[in-house]
Parts: sequence; structure tokens; C-alpha cells
Amino acid sequence: MEKLTSDILIAAVPFIHEIDILTSMKGISVIAAAAVMSDIISVGHFQDSKHFAYHLRSTLGVQSLNEKMIIKRTNKAERKMTMVFLSQCAYHCRDADQNLSRWYDKLTEYKKKGLVRMGLCRRVITQLYQMLKKDEYCYHMDTTNHDTKMTVYRSFLAKQGVRIEGDAYKIAS
Repeated sequence: MEKLTSDILIAAVPFIHEIDILTSMKGISVIAAAAVMSDIISVGHFQDSKHFAYHLRSTLGVQSLNEKMIIKRTNKAERKMTMVFLSQCAYHCRDADQNLSRWYDKLTEYKKKGLVRMGLCRRVITQLYQMLKKDEYCYHMDTTNHDTKMTVYRSFLAKQGVRIEGDAYKIAS
């Protein structure tokens, strides 16, 4: 497991700028940010946050027949890795953001917790999309927490022989 994690973190080096942005949200780890980037490659492929959320399989399926609309379950066949990581991170993100926390508490009063958790993941995905699209850090960023995450990641890469200079990187063979 440790070898697999280190391989993933090394393979994520081309996305270090995006990982830096995504980890500014409290609750998003470097490995979770790497998982998101491995599923999307570039945020430029998506028109808006709805298409982004759909790609990461967090939206409900909708079938429309004449005047009748049928709402189906989420598509669980694709993009599983990002949703696994984000469902683990979602509660940390909720606790760091008062608006998400209030929204979650209000909905859990009358909806099933599983449905609200999926909605929470969609909200986090929407925030991640906006951060990547605007190329800016999270509004509720804990600077110390973020700097610690990125310092640990950069020191790990240095130990593995990966040199990063601006946007360029070189992996030692």
C-alpha cells in the first residue's frame, strides 16, 4: 500500500499547481487532490460545475419520457476513485465551512443521511471546480494546514529524487 501511494504521489507531479490549489480546502489531502486530477486531467474540459460533477459521477440520472420525468440513482460504474476519496473528505470540508455545516444540519433533519452525504460531495465538487477554474485558493483556507500539507508533499518528492522548479519538474531515474 505504501509503494502504491508513493507511486501515485510521484505520478501526480505534473498536477502540482492544481494540487496546491485543491489542498487549500481543509479536508482535501494531497492524495485526494491527486485522485481528482487523475480523473479530470484538466478543468478546461468542462463547461460548468454541473458537467464537472456529472463527470465525477456525483449527479443523479434523469430520464424524461414525454411529460414524465424519472429521477434515477447516481451512476456508480465510472470515476469511483474520486468519489471514494471525496466521501471520506466531505465531513472535514463540512466542519471547516460554516455554510456547508448549516446546510448539512438542516437537510439531515428530514432527509436520509446517505442522500445528504452525496449532496455534500456534490457541493464540495462544485467548490473544487470553482477553485480550479478561477485558479484561486479556498476562501476558508487554513494557511498553516495547507502549508504543512504542501511542505510534506514537496519533501517527499525531494526524497524520491523529483526536482521541481516553477512549472517544470524532473524525475531522477
